Amino acid sequence: MKTMKHSKQIRVAFVLFTVLSLLIVPLIFSQTINKGVWYHQQPTSDNDSGPFYGGASTYEGWCGPSAMGMALHYFIPNIHAKLYGIYGEIDYHDDGRGGLKSSDPYCYNPSTTYTYEDFLGHNYIGRHITTSGCSYYELKSIITGVDEDISSYTSQTAWVTRSQMRDYLDDGYLIILNTYQGGGHYILITGWDGSLTDADQRYYYVWDGWKVPLGLDASQYIYTTDLVGNKPNYGTAQNISTYKITATTLNNIFRDQIGDGTMLAFKFVPVNLPQSVSEVGAKGVWAWGSTVRDEGVSNFVNNIASHGISDLFLLVKGVDGTFNTQTLEDVIPLAHQNGIKVHAWAMVLNDMDASSSGQYSGVGGSWIDARDENYRSYFINDIITPLCAFDIDGIHLDCIRYPGNADNYSGSQDAITEYCRLTRETMDNNGKTSASLNAAIMPEGDATAVIYGQDVSAMTQYMAFITPMTYTHNYKASPRWVGDQTAYFVNHVAAGCEVWAGLQSSDDDGNYMTPLELRQSVDFASANGSAGIAYFRYPLTSWQWELSDEWTVTNGEPVTRGAILDAVTNNSEYNRGDTVVVEITVKNTGDLDIENAVVEWDIKDPAGSVVESYSKSVALLIPGSSETLSDIHVLDANSEFGTWSVEYVFKQSDGTVLDSYAINNHSPISFSVVDPTSPPASGLTAKSLWVWGSTVRDAGISNFVDEIAAHGITDFFLLVKGVDGTFNTQTLSDIIPVAHAAGVRVHAWPIVLQDDAKVSYYTGVGGSWIDARDT
Repeated sequence: MKTMKHSKQIRVAFVLFTVLSLLIVPLIFSQTINKGVWYHQQPTSDNDSGPFYGGASTYEGWCGPSAMGMALHYFIPNIHAKLYGIYGEIDYHDDGRGGLKSSDPYCYNPSTTYTYEDFLGHNYIGRHITTSGCSYYELKSIITGVDEDISSYTSQTAWVTRSQMRDYLDDGYLIILNTYQGGGHYILITGWDGSLTDADQRYYYVWDGWKVPLGLDASQYIYTTDLVGNKPNYGTAQNISTYKITATTLNNIFRDQIGDGTMLAFKFVPVNLPQSVSEVGAKGVWAWGSTVRDEGVSNFVNNIASHGISDLFLLVKGVDGTFNTQTLEDVIPLAHQNGIKVHAWAMVLNDMDASSSGQYSGVGGSWIDARDENYRSYFINDIITPLCAFDIDGIHLDCIRYPGNADNYSGSQDAITEYCRLTRETMDNNGKTSASLNAAIMPEGDATAVIYGQDVSAMTQYMAFITPMTYTHNYKASPRWVGDQTAYFVNHVAAGCEVWAGLQSSDDDGNYMTPLELRQSVDFASANGSAGIAYFRYPLTSWQWELSDEWTVTNGEPVTRGAILDAVTNNSEYNRGDTVVVEITVKNTGDLDIENAVVEWDIKDPAGSVVESYSKSVALLIPGSSETLSDIHVLDANSEFGTWSVEYVFKQSDGTVLDSYAINNHSPISFSVVDPTSPPASGLTAKSLWVWGSTVRDAGISNFVDEIAAHGITDFFLLVKGVDGTFNTQTLSDIIPVAHAAGVRVHAWPIVLQDDAKVSYYTGVGGSWIDARDT
C-alpha cells in the first residue's frame, strides 16, 4: 500500500509540474512545412538574360504570376506539359519569346520560365502583366481557369485571415500573400512551425520569386534550406529566396489589399484521390556501386536501414559493360544483418563495350539484338552464373528490352522472354531456387510489348515481381498515371508475380520529386494493386526520407513459401502393363514451418482425361527442408497409346497453392505409351531424318510435322547449332509439343567442333575446326 501511495504522489507532482510548465513556457509545435516546391524566378531587371523582355521597369508586376506558377507546379506536377498539350505553342509578343513555348515541365530551361508566367497572365487574366501588377481576384481567375482546363484535378480556394493561416497550411493549402515590400509584392507561404502563443517564436516559410527578400533587414528573415527542392538558376537572377520570417515580421509587412484582412489560400487535389496508405509491401531503392563506395559501405547500409529499406537493387553491370561484384560482396553481409534483401542489378542488352566490339548484332546505339545467341550465351554464362556464387536474394534485370524498335525484329518478344527463362533456369541450377528473379519494365501499357519486346505475361512466368518504371518526370505525367500503369501490369502479369511501382525520386537533371507528388504516387499505386515501391535512385532528399519513413513495410514479416524442386517419372516410354513411378520433391523455401502440406497429382491419358488421382501429405516441413513423395500407377491392358501427362500441385492444408505444374517455370510430366506390336511399315523399329531449322521454318512447323508423321518418321534430328556457330533454340521450343502430340521424338542436333565464329578464340586444327583437347 505504501508503494502504491508513493506512486500516486509522484503522478500528482508530475501533473502539477506539467501544468505549471504550460503556464510559463510557450506551446511549441512542429507543424506543416510543404517542402520541395519548384522554383519560378520572376524577371528582375529590364535586361535580365531570361526570355522575358518588355523594356525598362516592366518586370515588377510579375511577382503574382511567379508565386502562382510555383504553387500550381507544386499541386499539379508537370503542369507545363499538361497546358502545352491543350494549347500548343502560343506567342504573345513580336519578339517571339512570350507565351507558352515548350512542353518542358521542369522550368529548367531559361526559355520556358517567364513564358509560362506570361501565359498564365494572358490566358487566364486576359492581359500582359507589367508594372501595374495584378490583384488577388485576377490570381484567383488563374486557379479557376486551370481547374477548367485540367479535369483530373479540382481546386479548393478560401479567403483566410492571419489567424486562420496555420489551420489551412496544416490542411495542405498554400497561401499567396500580398505585402508592402517594394510598394506591393506577392510571396508564397508554404508552411509554419513554432509557437502558438508567441509571434516572435512562430515562423512562416516563404518561397519568394524575387532574388532577395525585399525591404527586410538581416534581423527579419532567415535563409533556410528546409524548403529547397528544385531550384534552377535563370539568367542573371541566380539567388534563390527560400526563407522564414516570424509572425511579427509577417504582421509588419502584411498588406490588406482587399480591405477585409484576408489573403488567397488554395490547393488542387486529384479527382478520386485514394485514401492515403500507411503501409507498403516493400520499400526498395536502386543504387549505383560508385555511390555506395563513395559514401562507404557501412555508412550506406546504416542509412538505408535507418529508413526502413527492405530491398536494395545494387548495380553490378552497367551500360558501359563493366561487370563488378566487389561492392556486392562487401554489401551483402551488412545488409543481411539489417534485414535488407540484396538484388544484383544488371543491364542486359544495353552494353557499350559489347556493341563496340563488333562481335554481336546491334539494333541501334549501344543496344544488342536480343536474338543474338552469342551475346545471350555470354550474358548467361559470364554474368548470371557468377552472380549465383554470391549470397544474393535476387537478380534484377534492367534494359531487358529493345530501345523502342522491337516491332522491326521478328521474334523479338520471344527472344526477350528467353532471357528470363534462361536466367531463372540458371539460378535454379546453381542453388538459387529461393532467390527471386525480377526486372525493370517500360511503363507504356500495350506498347511495352510491341515496341520494347517486353511481353510481361510471358516474361513474368519466371519472375517474383516486376518494377514498371513509372517515372512521372520522364513521362511528364501525374501521380494518377502511376496508378493507371500499375493497374495495367497487375492485370497482365502471370499468376504469382507481383508488381512494385518504380518511382522517380530524382530525374536525369537532378530534380527531386516533391513529398506531395511522392505521397500521391504511392497512394495511387497502392490503390491499384502495387505490392511494393522502389525509389530511383539513391540518395533521396531529406524530405523524401521523412515521408518514406511514415510507411511501414509489411513484406518483412515471416512468410510461408514452398517450391516443387523436381517432378519425374521413372521412364519416358512404357508399354501396356508397365508400372509408372511418379516422384515429386517439394521444399519449404519460406520462413515458417509448413504443417500437413499436401502434394496432389493427376495422371491423364492422351485425350486429357484423368485416369487416376493421387494425394500425399507431409506432416512437417521446416524452413529449408525438402521431401520426396512417390506412388505407382499400373498401365492396364487398354491404356491409350500416345503421350500421357502428370499434372501436380503443392498446397498448404487450407488449400493455398504453394507451387504447381502451371507456374514458376514448371510444366506437366510427360511420358509415352507405345504399341510394340506396330512397328513402322518397313519393318524397322525406327525411321529418322536430319533437318535444318530454316527448312522447318520455311515449311511451317505444323506442315513439317504432319508430313514426316504421315511417312512414319519416328525420330528427327533438328539443327540447333550450325557450323557458323549460331545457336538457336526457338524452332526447337516451338516444334517439340507439336511433334510429341504426333508421337514423333525430337533430338537436338548441335555441330560440336566445327565453328566458324569461335575458331579464332580457341585452338584450331585447320579451317573452322577446333581442337577437341581445348578445355
